[in-house]
Amino acid sequence: MKLLKIEIVKLYKRKNIKVLAAFYMAMMIAMSLFYLIAEKRFGLTLYTEGQFITSSLSLVMAGLMPLLALYVASVTLGSEMSGGTLKNMLLLPIKRGQLYLYKIVAVLILIAGLLALQWLYSLIFSLLVDGAFSFTFLLKSVGEYIEAFLVLGLIVNLSSVLTLASKSTGITIFSSYLLYVVLGFAGIYFPTFANVNPTTIIREYGYFFSSGGGIQLLSTFAYYIIIVMTGLLLFDKKEEEICLYE
Repeated sequence: MKLLKIEIVKLYKRKNIKVLAAFYMAMMIAMSLFYLIAEKRFGLTLYTEGQFITSSLSLVMAGLMPLLALYVASVTLGSEMSGGTLKNMLLLPIKRGQLYLYKIVAVLILIAGLLALQWLYSLIFSLLVDGAFSFTFLLKSVGEYIEAFLVLGLIVNLSSVLTLASKSTGITIFSSYLLYVVLGFAGIYFPTFANVNPTTIIREYGYFFSSGGGIQLLSTFAYYIIIVMTGLLLFDKKEEEICLYE
């Protein structure tokens, strides 16, 4: 657990990640102000009562949050490989797989923290603007944020694997979007596999816990297992490469 705390502190100290997190929260405030002005000043009805909680999530999940997860996971490993600090960490008396997983978990904690802050901020804002709403809607909103976290966790793990393979944050981001586009076109030409296509899972994260979302949820967990195992194998290979030149 001490090593996990160290990984979290390292993330916190990165200026570029602080800037991204600040931009993320600034965007949340901007969305809420736009909603407030449109509803109260101009009398427009953008959302029904309480809907801002999930609608604000949909807006950030359309691009900003997946990119943030992709970048943070990539820079966490990429900077240590390019800076040579990974070599020193591999000399620590700890299982290599555990070291890799701690890095992933640290990024996931950051993502979970941002989502929790967004949910809480959106909830308080909705209560102030719209008044009270049903407890059922609150449960539904929590479910959607958990679903979003599952998708972002998948992106984090995929980003880590691509970074280990390419050793470059820029290549990881480019290849990730290229892969997303290719799989998107594949979903068009092979509609039979649409429900298990990663692009479908990312776009339709809000259906995991619905009656028809069982296949996508199971597919997501299957991708988790495959990608995490691949990451562990690549990380072990990275240790062998470093030891080879000792």
